[in-house]
Amino acid sequence: MLLAFLRRDWTTQRSYRFQFVFDIVGSLTTLAMFFFLGDLIAQPGGEFASAEAYLSFAVVGIATMQVVNTTVTSITSRLRTEQTTGTFEMLVASPTPRAALVVGTALFDALWAILWAAVLVVLAVLFFGVSLAPTVGSLLAAGVAIVASGALFLGVGAALAGFTVVFKAAGGIVSIYVTAVGVLCGVYYPTSVLPAPLRTLSDLIPLTWAVDVLRRALLDGEVEWGRLGLLIGAGVLAMPIGVMVFEAAVKRAMQAGTLAQY
Repeated sequence: MLLAFLRRDWTTQRSYRFQFVFDIVGSLTTLAMFFFLGDLIAQPGGEFASAEAYLSFAVVGIATMQVVNTTVTSITSRLRTEQTTGTFEMLVASPTPRAALVVGTALFDALWAILWAAVLVVLAVLFFGVSLAPTVGSLLAAGVAIVASGALFLGVGAALAGFTVVFKAAGGIVSIYVTAVGVLCGVYYPTSVLPAPLRTLSDLIPLTWAVDVLRRALLDGEVEWGRLGLLIGAGVLAMPIGVMVFEAAVKRAMQAGTLAQY
């Protein structure tokens, strides 16, 4: 069933012949921006002694945030399209299980985002001198972290999709969520620069755990076992909770007669 979703979305994706080139250029532009930012903020004796050192730190956060942004927003944006084209009612009335519906809707976009996150890291290594030092064990840990993070943010996306079903416009809350986690979770800078209350809040957000695990695994060849365990637990819980929220939202919209409204 999920393969059918993937085949459909891959067929659509490959029809855009020049998108690959545009994505490469966009990735190089983003990397260049943060490289020069690193050159600006690098201070002798500071945490980042060079632009390469800062970009090595930042590129993992950028790649992770790219996956988060795509995964969280994909379900909501595709659901919005289904609503405006009048096919949402038929979709939820089909025998497709809600979990398969939620995952299938965003699966291709999530996998595509992970692929481009990997491409981004490779480009940083090839063109900007980013240095990685993973071990076999840390690479396996990184793979587990990516799967757990995907499940986590698919769950978040499903819950936000439920918000769309009930309230019809979720663009604002999705934007606030993505921006907030980007600011708080050490994506572009160490959380040590945050005020103490925000550092405490940051330590409670799963994206912080994901970024920390991936950085330690890829840059230092080490495994943050504690945070990896927390991330796995969050991923295991998030998917069923997100699907339950989405299911409850669909039932409420059916009872209110607003399922077809957008």
